[in-house]
Amino acid sequence: MNQIHRRIRLASPCALTMVILCSSAFSAPPAKTYLLRQTYAPGTYYLVINVDTRQQKAADRQADSGRPAPEMNVQQIWVVKMIVGNPDEKGNKTVATTYERIQQTTNVGDVAVSEYDSKAPKDQTGMLEQCFGPLRKAKITILLDREDNVVSIEGLEGIWTDVKKTHPDAKPMIEMMEKNFNNESLKKMILFSRDFLPAEPVAVDESWSSEQTLPTLAGNVTVNMDMTFASVEEEAGRRQALIVFSGKTREPRGTKNAPANSRDANGTVDIQQKGMLRFDLTAERVSETNALQTMVITLPGVAEPEKKDAVASAPVKITTQSAIATKEYVNEIPSELTEPPTSAPATAK
Repeated sequence: MNQIHRRIRLASPCALTMVILCSSAFSAPPAKTYLLRQTYAPGTYYLVINVDTRQQKAADRQADSGRPAPEMNVQQIWVVKMIVGNPDEKGNKTVATTYERIQQTTNVGDVAVSEYDSKAPKDQTGMLEQCFGPLRKAKITILLDREDNVVSIEGLEGIWTDVKKTHPDAKPMIEMMEKNFNNESLKKMILFSRDFLPAEPVAVDESWSSEQTLPTLAGNVTVNMDMTFASVEEEAGRRQALIVFSGKTREPRGTKNAPANSRDANGTVDIQQKGMLRFDLTAERVSETNALQTMVITLPGVAEPEKKDAVASAPVKITTQSAIATKEYVNEIPSELTEPPTSAPATAK
């Protein structure tokens, strides 16, 4: 009998330990959550955008030489300055926005086609100056409400009107500029984080989905993005939330009732995108993004209807790969990003 009691007494602490362990497993504290919502506190912000785009156009049947068309490479640097004012009695704030610098270099194969810097344009009457100059001089005012929603945007209306009258040869490029730089594109820039980040607080390792609409040569395409809150990192005394994302889509593009031999009849847009962004938890702002986007547009060959028994030309495939990097600076920015380029030293004769 004593042995039985002894066994029970020895077993009891073990049973109690199991109860404590099970209890602690079920009562673990909830994971810490973070609200990843961009805010606009009064101050000066510089957004630096680097874009490196490579485009290759190929057909199933190449020219007589048998060689594909050379790759086109366009590299751009945009420096955008935003001065956020103090809120008024209603909580509204103005964001004075200017394009401080625009740089672009274009190469086709091994040949340098053009080079442009808005701080020191080599040709004041050149095509690129006519396109970028008015944007560089524009003074844009964005009004935000107390929730940082965009109320109004002023300053882009008609900035290219005079150029279109005096430089009709630049009209196609200017029309492209007007499509890419307008009130809607500025609104997307201000509300950029809302396209990627959740409205509710999230914890590390949580995932969510979002949609991104991208303009292409074949019209707008919607890409479904998968986002994951990967970690919280410490950098220069600031906490940064690391978000990784990826997405892809394949969409048929075509016009209803289009003739079978027309370019509008069918085609596809194939997009893959991946990258990361850092959200500064201290400043409550997106501080950095890096994305790699690959877009393949396939267009069918087109027959020449005026020719009898015309044979459609070869399908065309346009592959565009863009590396896009953005970084935000608060109050100060490296001088080389806003100062005119220094002249090269004269060569000794």
